[in-house]
Amino acid sequence: MVAFNIFKPKKIQENSLMSEMTVEIGVNEESGVLVFHDKAFESPVNRIDYDPDNGAMIFVSEDGTSRPLGMSVPKRTRKKMETADLAKLCQMKGVKEIVGYSEVAITQIATSV
Repeated sequence: MVAFNIFKPKKIQENSLMSEMTVEIGVNEESGVLVFHDKAFESPVNRIDYDPDNGAMIFVSEDGTSRPLGMSVPKRTRKKMETADLAKLCQMKGVKEIVGYSEVAITQIATSV
């Protein structure tokens, strides 16, 4: 069995995914990324842009819109995220039932200069 460390925010950014739905991110030692969410995305997610410098995750939809996750990836998890290239998105109903699933690419970006 592969263990995932789930991280939750201390503070949620306004106008972010986490301000609209419950989102939990899990990352394991093999850089596997799981994104659990309790509501459907307005438009299907095409990819996740990840900035290793500040830990930002931006969800980019098929319609071209982008939304920040709403928190930074904790510093202790950023090294694992740097090697991640795929995220599994799981829409949950309660804590046991998966009602939606997709896999999307994680693109490493740099916004810091």
